[in-house]
Amino acid sequence: MTIKSSGPLGISDINAEFGLGNNLGAYRGHQWVNTSGGVGNFTSGPIDMNQFYNTMNRTPPGSVTFSSPGNYTFTSPIGFQTMTVQIWAGGGAGGYPYNGGVTAGGGGGGDYSSWSIPAGSLNSTEPVVVGAGGYGTGNGNGAVAGPPGGWSMFGNAAYANGGYGGYGQNQGNIPGYTYSPTQSRPFTCTYYEHGAAGGRLIGKSYQFYGNGATWAGGGGAMGINYPDSGTGGPSTYGGAGGNFNYGWQLGNGIPYADQCGRFPAGGGGGATASLGTWTSGSGGNGQVIITWT
Repeated sequence: MTIKSSGPLGISDINAEFGLGNNLGAYRGHQWVNTSGGVGNFTSGPIDMNQFYNTMNRTPPGSVTFSSPGNYTFTSPIGFQTMTVQIWAGGGAGGYPYNGGVTAGGGGGGDYSSWSIPAGSLNSTEPVVVGAGGYGTGNGNGAVAGPPGGWSMFGNAAYANGGYGGYGQNQGNIPGYTYSPTQSRPFTCTYYEHGAAGGRLIGKSYQFYGNGATWAGGGGAMGINYPDSGTGGPSTYGGAGGNFNYGWQLGNGIPYADQCGRFPAGGGGGATASLGTWTSGSGGNGQVIITWT
């Protein structure tokens, strides 16, 4: 053992054992456990030598973001003290009305959740799934409700559910995809917010705009078959809902960019059928952020 068991401990002593360099900057991000049990940066203070080796092998504090739809494998950090997992699901697409109808609903925003993961509770690797936003629909094929958003998940237990697909005239909203945990884990959900509702016909009144949210996705604007416009609902930390403007027209099944829900989790704007080949807005994709110390 190169490091002495008593007396003053210098950077050169530590470098001789670990080979990280002879200046203090080389050890930033590493932690030590002092004799009173506290954890801090490696700068000064009494060090419990029996615990020093383990703490030097601890993964430095950090964060990983998964922002594209798909299945992933997360390598668990060694010796983390605290971990937070933030999850956004995919937003739902807006609906498409039939030519003789009037309105189509905006897509619902994807849900958001935050989870506390206790130390020592993870396997060496954990599964991560990022849900996709529903893809815009329509293109002159008759009234169609928008495809819903997909759920996102961490560790087979922490999750957020997808936003609903906006109604297509007389068709109802399509509920977002929901996740059922397959394992019982000691994870604690510290916050859950459902995605905001899209613009819609309420009784005989038009609500052109989508509702807003704080962390979850904002709702998409309602689509309508005569000249008008609406705005998607805002979100402070999630994605805003997609907008609607009667004059937008791309056709060929391609959603107009400003009509799509913003990343992450925004609901898509509804469509109009009056122009023949219009397509509703897609929902924003989900996201998973893992942060530890």
